[in-house]
Amino acid sequence: MRRMARVLPATNCPVLDCWNSASPNDAASVGGEMTREASGAQFEIKVDGVVRSYRDFRETAIEAARFLQQRNPAAKIVITDLRDGSPVSFGPR
Repeated sequence: MRRMARVLPATNCPVLDCWNSASPNDAASVGGEMTREASGAQFEIKVDGVVRSYRDFRETAIEAARFLQQRNPAAKIVITDLRDGSPVSFGPR
């Protein structure tokens, strides 16, 4: 099955013209990659020393770490506060 390109009708609106001119492989048309600086994340979650996720709130970082710990009981999971570099402790509820 072929994928159909989304094309909006031609108008005098520069926003719609930009939408129509973007190629399917253009980073802007597929969303691109979000960096930590752009996302405003304050907490980093590492699994076995590899960064797996960024979170903006302490509570969501802890919940994500608990979920990862359930799924990977043998893995070493660390939450780091990116503002000062300190580790955030989390444990069972």
